[in-house]
Amino acid sequence: MILTGRVESAQVGMFGDSIDLVVVDREVLTPRGERPQYHVKLIGGWPGLEELRALQREVKAGRKSQEELLQMAQRLQLPEQDRAVTLVVIDKRTKGFLQLVAELAR
Repeated sequence: MILTGRVESAQVGMFGDSIDLVVVDREVLTPRGERPQYHVKLIGGWPGLEELRALQREVKAGRKSQEELLQMAQRLQLPEQDRAVTLVVIDKRTKGFLQLVAELAR
């Protein structure tokens, strides 16, 4: 599924392995005339995200420190609010709310 949306908010995921986004769909209107809003776990395609994920695996394996991961996460440029993005949704999860797992379309 392709999701074309507008970023409402962005932050590094809790485990340092993704960017958590809130995205408003730009192409769909609900019957009430509203645009759906989705929680998206971005796992690929964003500059610096692959390096962050690799460092997170190193921390998990005990070869790097948690502090190094936090420093890299703070330096990561996040998508700006109101930025238009096209995402390729590769999975969906339900944990009390719907969360889409996606990569940035190339």
